[in-house]
Amino acid sequence: MGDGEVEDQEPDSGLEGGIGDESVGSARQLVRRPGFGRVEVEVVPSRRVWELLRRTRSLAMAARWRLLALCGAFLATIPTWPALDGVLRTSPATWRPAPDGAFRTSPNFEAGEIVLLLAIVLVVPIAWVVVAPGPGRIVGALLVASAAGWSFATRLWASWAIPPTVDDALRGSLAVGCAIVVTALWFDRHRHPIIRRPWLGLALLGVACAAVVVLPAVGNASIPGRDGLLPLPEGVVIVAEDAGCESRGSCVRSFQLTADDGADPQEVARRLTRHLEDRGWRIGVEHEAKACRPLGYLANPYRTCVSILHLRGPGTVEVLFNVFNPREPRISYASETP
Repeated sequence: MGDGEVEDQEPDSGLEGGIGDESVGSARQLVRRPGFGRVEVEVVPSRRVWELLRRTRSLAMAARWRLLALCGAFLATIPTWPALDGVLRTSPATWRPAPDGAFRTSPNFEAGEIVLLLAIVLVVPIAWVVVAPGPGRIVGALLVASAAGWSFATRLWASWAIPPTVDDALRGSLAVGCAIVVTALWFDRHRHPIIRRPWLGLALLGVACAAVVVLPAVGNASIPGRDGLLPLPEGVVIVAEDAGCESRGSCVRSFQLTADDGADPQEVARRLTRHLEDRGWRIGVEHEAKACRPLGYLANPYRTCVSILHLRGPGTVEVLFNVFNPREPRISYASETP
């Protein structure tokens, strides 16, 4: 063994708290020093270092419990995953095992939709992981139960059919999660004031709670507004206009237009096409003289389309706006691809 190397170490429990007010424990080490042989050296960590180590361990344990709650919330969403479609063979009427049955596939999420929905549902658990100062086992368990409730409600009850209920399940999950976290923060406000919590967690929580109020409820299809086309391009006038709903899942508004400067129908159609493209419509990308796009946010299944048609009636060109739900099983749209 070289000079200054530690030969042996032996903890000394009898020295705990024995060196003034600045010590909480000690250890004895045998060190070989030149000219002195083996010398016993006592190492005494200060109370400040000991408290720092204890606090670091406590924070690590608390963070582990919070991360465990986040993982539990993620795993609770498994029933909504499309991979389970058709895995469980059950009767839709009795929910008992049946060889010719199938696990309910509605609302039949696409991969991108389920990823975004899961991200929204997990916003509240993530906010809790950031803002909670302690382990928060009870709150974590409640958040896991909330995620599981959304998962089973979405799988067994939610639907894209008219009126869509996917948004209701999502809004309910966010409302319950926000209520749980806000209540926990309120009861703990004296020990840990809310304004001293990490701003990132409070921002995530605020976004989730605001979404409960801001996200509009999705019901029946609405009649397209006149502002989709108005004001008209120069030289084009309306000859006739009509609006209405064919069913709860399909509403239309049509404009019959002509030119007041003697332009032919092809020129009128070109003017209207440029006019609609300036408003964000990509005419001709999906269909000939037609364009479609989603209407609203993620949990809204409706789409809106606009078509430009040539007529022989009182007008020369018709612009048709259509709002419909392509996932409504009772309505078939042969000319539309969902």
